[in-house]
Amino acid sequence: MHPFSLNMLETLGRIALEYEKGEMPSASPEVAKECERIKDKIDAVLEETEFFHGTGRFAYVPNGQSKYDGIEGDQVQDVFERLLKQGLKPHDDLFSDVFTGDESRKTVSMTNARMYARVYSDLYMDEQDDPLEYRYGSKAFWWLFFCARMGFHVALSPETHIRILKYNLWERWSREKLAADMKRYQKATQWQRTFRNDDRYKSGLGYKDNFMHLMCEAGSTISDNYGMIVGVRAGAVSPVFIKQGHIRCFEIRTDETVSPSDWTYVEAPESKVDEVKDALSEAGLNDLPVFSMEVMEYYHAQEPFDELTKKHVAAKYPKWLMAK
Repeated sequence: MHPFSLNMLETLGRIALEYEKGEMPSASPEVAKECERIKDKIDAVLEETEFFHGTGRFAYVPNGQSKYDGIEGDQVQDVFERLLKQGLKPHDDLFSDVFTGDESRKTVSMTNARMYARVYSDLYMDEQDDPLEYRYGSKAFWWLFFCARMGFHVALSPETHIRILKYNLWERWSREKLAADMKRYQKATQWQRTFRNDDRYKSGLGYKDNFMHLMCEAGSTISDNYGMIVGVRAGAVSPVFIKQGHIRCFEIRTDETVSPSDWTYVEAPESKVDEVKDALSEAGLNDLPVFSMEVMEYYHAQEPFDELTKKHVAAKYPKWLMAK
């Protein structure tokens, strides 16, 4: 196994030990009953869904056009209301230079795995009063599992070994590479500012584990905020090619706008479903299904684990087969 793979898995194991398994709460009888009642509808909607996007209802207002510009005080904007008007629009991507080789390329982030999208939606849950009453597995469990899955992909990928060897021998200590890494650390901290207004999970040299802890445990400092998941219709957009095979397992990027007409459904915590439906009604999207996140968690808890963690087919495809 490549040293990078061993180091990555060792890091995951060390951090995982900091999160006790604990007792997972059971779904309420009402959630189970509702899931059974609408199961056929969920089946039909997911049959049309190819990708998922995890987001939140509210976010802090950025200083500029990009979420990497930092925030302006504690001003909050309704993200979902904006998405209903503009769709999921391509924006600056923290890893565009690494993933696509073009730092200026604007993209929309998606995933083929619904549980992976839930990890990102969890970042927007009010950390003082979490609105989600039932989860099938903690955020730490799913994040560490997906990272480990990508780590094993690295271990078995000659393509990735060559890229890592090149990086370690020629690029790692170059002035340009160090400058790019520092810039990315700064951007990562600014990205957090969209849902947090503190430096608890500051990224940078000397804070190498903070991003992992952010993904495993952090929520939003915005009162009454909540996470959401949007389903994207099969064939609605074309993914751009991501160079790293292990990233292609679960990370999908497109440089096309994903309009609400290309959405298949929306998820929100049960206590927030009615207000999401109201927002859709005001936008003239009454027919777009809204599912309780608790019900969807229960639904997916009944699926084979392999189905929830299946790698995207792009992870197996060579570059010449992928959309540019």
